[in-house]
Amino acid sequence: MLHRNKTHTSDEDEYQLKVDEQSDHFLSLLHNLSYFLISAAIIPLGVTLKFAFDAKTNIDGLGILFLVSGALCSIASVASIIWSLQNNLGSHALHIRARYDHKSYDDVAAEEQGKWGQYNKNARYWRRVGLFLQIPSLVFLAVFSIYTISLRNNAVSDHVNPPFITQDDGNYRIRFTNRYTDREVVVNVPKQGVTGHDDSSETSKEHIDKIAEGIHKILLKELEN
Repeated sequence: MLHRNKTHTSDEDEYQLKVDEQSDHFLSLLHNLSYFLISAAIIPLGVTLKFAFDAKTNIDGLGILFLVSGALCSIASVASIIWSLQNNLGSHALHIRARYDHKSYDDVAAEEQGKWGQYNKNARYWRRVGLFLQIPSLVFLAVFSIYTISLRNNAVSDHVNPPFITQDDGNYRIRFTNRYTDREVVVNVPKQGVTGHDDSSETSKEHIDKIAEGIHKILLKELEN
């Protein structure tokens, strides 16, 4: 009988050791998942903030709203995941205490079981919250980036009006007006002698349109820089 009890105890201890190993491995997986989710929340926010600081344009109220909303969702996601991790550690601490007392979950007091179960429940709940908060975070940050790029493009092309072409007896006159200052850049293109090899070659309207378009692009580029 003695030998049988020792064998039973040895088998039970070996079983509990395997359970402990699986528990430690599972906790390690949860930690790695938490670190991954935290990185997934922080990296897009960092990239977006750098983009916002580097963007050569003024961000309006709507853009700030998108950015702040995305940042708050990212921060809330990280906080939720950290709180989930804290609950996992609390659950594991109770597990270790029970193992030192040679007890299983069924052997501890009902109050301890309730606390243990609440840790596990909180950990699962806040991990899901942290994961789902990353969806609106990525959406807000992506919308902010697209909106900022749109503002930048509009700001660049908005300063100079499209070319206005007039003509007199001997010249085409191409006018570019800054719509904010009303200052003009005026380019005179002779009607003859520009595109050919002699003074008799006439500059067509198609050539003038291409010249005006090219100058317009140069002005926009210089304003951007």
